[in-house]
Formats: sequence, C-alpha cells, structure tokens
Amino acid sequence: MKKTTLLLLGFWWSVAAAAPFGADEEQVLIDKVKVLQNAYEKGDLDSIATMTFEPVIAQVGGVDALKKVSQQVIDQAKRMGVVTENLEVGKPTPPLESGEYLVTFVPKTSTVKMGDKRAKSSSFMIGARRKDQTEWKFMDGAGLRKNPQLLHSFFPDLPKDVALPPNEVRLIQ
Repeated sequence: MKKTTLLLLGFWWSVAAAAPFGADEEQVLIDKVKVLQNAYEKGDLDSIATMTFEPVIAQVGGVDALKKVSQQVIDQAKRMGVVTENLEVGKPTPPLESGEYLVTFVPKTSTVKMGDKRAKSSSFMIGARRKDQTEWKFMDGAGLRKNPQLLHSFFPDLPKDVALPPNEVRLIQ
C-alpha cells in the first residue's frame, strides 16, 4: 500500500509540474519578456542581470562579465543606429521538464530599423525556473540560429526533437 501511494504521489507531481500554464502565468511570462527587452533598450544592466538565467551568467564569467558583454551589445546597436519599432510577444509554449527546471519558449517578433533598412526578427526567449521556485529567468533563443546545440547544453533532459518557435531574420525594406 505504501509503495502504491508513493508511486501515485510521484506520478501526480510529475503531471502537475508539467501542467499547462494558466492565463495569469502566461501573462507574467509575456510581461517579463517585455521588461527584459525594455531593459536592453534603456541600458538597464542590473535588470538584465537579475532576469538572466543563472547558468548563462556563470558561462560568461559572472554578473560583472554579463553586464560588460550586455553593455557592448547595447553600445554596438546604438553605433549602428538600431531602433526597435515594434515588439510583439506571443503565448509561451506549455512547460517542459528538464531535470530540476521547467522550460518554456516565449515567441517574439520585432521590427527594427537601421538607417534606411528595416528587418523583421522572429525569435524567442527561453524561460526557465527551478521546479521548486516561482521566479522565471531568461536567455535569448536567437543564439540558437548558429549554435543549436546550446539548448541541450543548458537543458540536457529536453527531448532532442523539441519543437522551437521560428528563429529567423529577414529584410523587409
């Protein structure tokens, strides 16, 4: 009887942990992605660091290194005259389990202008949180265009054939 109860509780937990998001949590994820995008546009390095997935911070060498790299990206975009004209954040995918994490993909589409050229970027943010916590942290999925293996280096327990949102950039003018 004890084994059966433990098995049922274990099964219930695994199902509950990967249950679809409610509308409230979906909106929280959408809003957080918008806040993070806004932090890049304003150069708010503290917010960027606070919202970045911790293993990414570790990989770049810590918070100070992340802030330095983020500042370089922001400065380069300013030098190139990159301006975000529009940002649309879509509905997060249902959460997937990967070891101690829940993972979701939050699609985003942005239109950017650089001089007399415009581009449309379809990409996504990867949201992750420990199963025993509520705070979502993020990493940009755009880096997977050239390095798709990065996803499984951070989340080795994700299915190898996990479906990802579109991840492309195209000129529109």
